Amino acid sequence: MNDKGWRMKQIKYLFFSFRVYFINYYSFKYASKYIFILIFTFTFFVSCGDDGSAPNIRLYSISNAFPIGLAFSSPTQSITSTEAYKKSKRIAVLATDIISSATYSTKVEAITDMFNGSNIVACNFNFKIHVSTENANCYGPIVYYNNQHPDGLETAGHLPAGDLGIWSSTEGSTTEACSASELNKKVQGVATLTDTMIMSTASLFCIAKVNAKALPAEGETLTLTNEVAAAFIANAIGLNVTLATITRGSSDSNGNPVYITTLKGATTTTAPTTTTTTTVTTNDVTIRLKHIPTSADNSSYKGKLSWKIGSKTPNVNCTQSDYSSEGETFAGSIAYEKVNSSTMKYKLMSAQFCGNPTHADAFASSNNWSIDPTKAFADNTREGGWVENFNYAVFSFNPSDSIGEYQYAWQAGNNDGATRVFNISLVKDTNDSTKTNGTAYFGFGPSINGDLNLGTISGMYCNWAGPGGKLSGAPIQALAQRQTITKSKSALLFSVVADNISYAPVNACQTSSGTFHYGLNDSYPATVVTAHTLVSTSTIAGVTPTPPVDVEL
Repeated sequence: MNDKGWRMKQIKYLFFSFRVYFINYYSFKYASKYIFILIFTFTFFVSCGDDGSAPNIRLYSISNAFPIGLAFSSPTQSITSTEAYKKSKRIAVLATDIISSATYSTKVEAITDMFNGSNIVACNFNFKIHVSTENANCYGPIVYYNNQHPDGLETAGHLPAGDLGIWSSTEGSTTEACSASELNKKVQGVATLTDTMIMSTASLFCIAKVNAKALPAEGETLTLTNEVAAAFIANAIGLNVTLATITRGSSDSNGNPVYITTLKGATTTTAPTTTTTTTVTTNDVTIRLKHIPTSADNSSYKGKLSWKIGSKTPNVNCTQSDYSSEGETFAGSIAYEKVNSSTMKYKLMSAQFCGNPTHADAFASSNNWSIDPTKAFADNTREGGWVENFNYAVFSFNPSDSIGEYQYAWQAGNNDGATRVFNISLVKDTNDSTKTNGTAYFGFGPSINGDLNLGTISGMYCNWAGPGGKLSGAPIQALAQRQTITKSKSALLFSVVADNISYAPVNACQTSSGTFHYGLNDSYPATVVTAHTLVSTSTIAGVTPTPPVDVEL
């Protein structure tokens, strides 16, 4: 479909809306109002061509080039106290209220309200560049042992944090299921940065709307650098904008318009080096959004948001890199597809790379801004590869209630050899539609290296870093941890229905040793697990979220 065809598609949509309204209500009074609205809308988006001849019909909303339903949040995230209070008082949740632990619906509400704003203040948001590797207290604690470890000669020692999966059924003194709590922590760890990238782009469109800008025609670029830079300064947003553009490229094979939005700038941080001097550090930021509305009203769409952010702070894991003195780059991409009102799909990848944004080799190519998991750091081969904190997520869900399937995998370092993986499936209770039930699995999966099975669980390393464990070559066990969880409409947290999580921190996941003891402190209070309660990996079924289409393949 050419540009003219797309424009006619929009006109038909407007007149179809009018026809349905008129047929349903038969009221000249109401229909006349709607005719006025229709004429006003049509007139606003029709303008003369550059030569003063044929009219040039623009897309009828600046928001057509942005995915308003795009927000990254854990499906098991509990509502925050701020959200609960504002919802109870029917107070709008603003973009400046958003934190990483906000729910999906709250984040979408904030973005929607931003687009509905009428002034620059409405375009404000929290600009935070931060990632976290924090775990829930119930997951992967430090475990101490004494007497001889069954897989080695050590008589006493400890197993490091982060390696032991779900250790306690619930989080701390709460009733929250550990699987839900840990998934929340992992998503929150990357959500702060992801939220900032989404909100930065949304703010750009909000500013364009406030300044009454129309979307560009095919082959044209709308430059908003001055407007966005001024608005970011006015709102004290911590990005010094150097470029802000919206470009309409050639339509895709289905005749849908293609929009590429670019936002560039720099963040400045100051830190006192002595009592009299201050070090000023400038970090480069690039954000790119490729968005394709697949319906005239942008109710369905597909696209990809990508980013790279430089940090002058050196990464200790990059000491062998030729670019170690430059610092590191935080890079990420989230492909998305809204098929219809009940189906949203995401694929997120993010990691930390050696070198500044110029040298960090993060994306698949210059034309495909997806993070490339095969580009791990290799001395003398790939000096700008990723070295740590790789996160991988595929979500397929209903935006209205988060019912769906979720895979989340992460790998601490490029040489780890395996990912830690959560798979969660959420469904409506068959007897009570207000209740959500879920099944969560934890285990280890393939390494982040481009494996097509990323996000799946291969088995369990019950002894990852202990004597004679995985790091010493011990094989994986075809087992996984499982929790069944539930949440009623009135409940704030997902609670546990049943557990299959118990094991001993040994290669076989269970031990007959009567002298080996272990626990969360050196008093070793834990009862030795002589028979694990884990489930076979062959029982993991149904957690196979469908990824979105890649708009750059």
